[in-house]
Amino acid sequence: MRPVKGMSELDRFILHRLSQVVKRARTSYDRYEFHTIYHTLHNFCVIDLSAFYLDIIKDRLYTSPPADPLRRDAQTAMFIILDALVKIMAPILPFTADEIYQHMPKSPDHMESIHLEPMVEPHEDWEDQVLSDKWENILILRGEVTKALEEARIDKRIGHSLDAALDIKLPETELKTQVENLTENLNDIFIVSTARLVDALEDETAYKGKEIQGLVIKVGKAEGQKCDRCWRFDTTIGNDPEHATACGRCAAALKKIL
Repeated sequence: MRPVKGMSELDRFILHRLSQVVKRARTSYDRYEFHTIYHTLHNFCVIDLSAFYLDIIKDRLYTSPPADPLRRDAQTAMFIILDALVKIMAPILPFTADEIYQHMPKSPDHMESIHLEPMVEPHEDWEDQVLSDKWENILILRGEVTKALEEARIDKRIGHSLDAALDIKLPETELKTQVENLTENLNDIFIVSTARLVDALEDETAYKGKEIQGLVIKVGKAEGQKCDRCWRFDTTIGNDPEHATACGRCAAALKKIL
């Protein structure tokens, strides 16, 4: 397990969201509002996890070496999330929750049954409102990028999002500062091969922001060849004769794995 405070911003943001889920679930149990618990769990799993967090981290989980810090951060965050969700669902899905619990990694304090575990409580380490506010803005930007990519698909400029290279011009607002200071890679957040910030962008076919005024996104075809391992397009493919069809990042990972 990795310490939460040392995790990447993305992992800490999803744990902040988890903290909100835990608080809402505990309050709902106290009020016997079981329908609220169902909707809270469903929305968190579908919107926050499946459509956002898991979609982004699958690249580092699949392609990074086992001991890579970012990969370990994601694994730690996923275990914390799983542990919390199973404890929340246990009172209303007792058999399902216990079956999941029996297949979870065993810690020294692992009980015989999930129903012997105390209800999960929010941790101070999970909460970071400033970080959450920042990533709410990033989520809006990600939504705009998704629309730009969809337009490019319709125009048949790209097929999959990993075919794309993005040029992004941001308005002179707080968002620009937040994006420039991101510790995360924009390629990962937007699930594209290349993403870069530019100061000027004149292109009649470029996407104009709907929710972010002054935002301009140009979607082009990524340069290089497609990596057989991560599926990103990269100009470093073929540089390593031992792994001729892998990009530089994957070739380096393979040297540590094999």
